[in-house]
Amino acid sequence: MGEPRLTGLTVRVLAILAGASGPCYGRELAHAAGIATGTLYPMLARLIEAGWIEARWENPAEAEGTGRPRRHYYGLTTEGAAIAGCGAQNPRGE
Repeated sequence: MGEPRLTGLTVRVLAILAGASGPCYGRELAHAAGIATGTLYPMLARLIEAGWIEARWENPAEAEGTGRPRRHYYGLTTEGAAIAGCGAQNPRGE
């Protein structure tokens, strides 16, 4: 599979990750981007496969006692940060 298309939504998600103070979890990203999780998660999978973002599961001890499942956190890789910078200047990937 080649690189993901740099659509407006992809640029928005990359920009949110670039501006975050640390990794973001999926629902947080969906809310910040104003998109449904059903749209976000396939996009995140493509970005992980391309090496633009990385994902990690929350430590079970962090979620313990909160009554919620563990969160899956996403953050930019070095390559993703470079793409995010280019995408902000050229949001349609042209």
